Amino acid sequence: MDAELLEFIRATNREVQVFMDQVIQNGAKTVRSAAALRRLEQLNRRLERIAEHLGSGPSAAPHDPEGEHELRKYAKNLKNLRSVVETFERSLRAEKSRLENARRHLRSASAWAASLQDIS
Repeated sequence: MDAELLEFIRATNREVQVFMDQVIQNGAKTVRSAAALRRLEQLNRRLERIAEHLGSGPSAAPHDPEGEHELRKYAKNLKNLRSVVETFERSLRAEKSRLENARRHLRSASAWAASLQDIS
């Protein structure tokens, strides 16, 4: 594994860890944050870049303990990130449901108010 890829994986591992710490600290509020969603998009681009390099052949495979360590850490971070994304998905679905219910309630209230105007 070349030094540039190793440093990119190392930086990605740090970025994933910072994101995970933010999620742990802020909990469900993180899901509603546009900044968190942008950060996930950035992480996704980084992960795609690493996948391209690692999928490019045996020369990308680590042949040193440091590279192997970073890849193990990377794999662990991917598992943790997957869990966070699944939590985000559940929270976003719940928020969508809540908003749809509020919309239905608002439409009903609006129809009721309109019917009162028709009566008077």
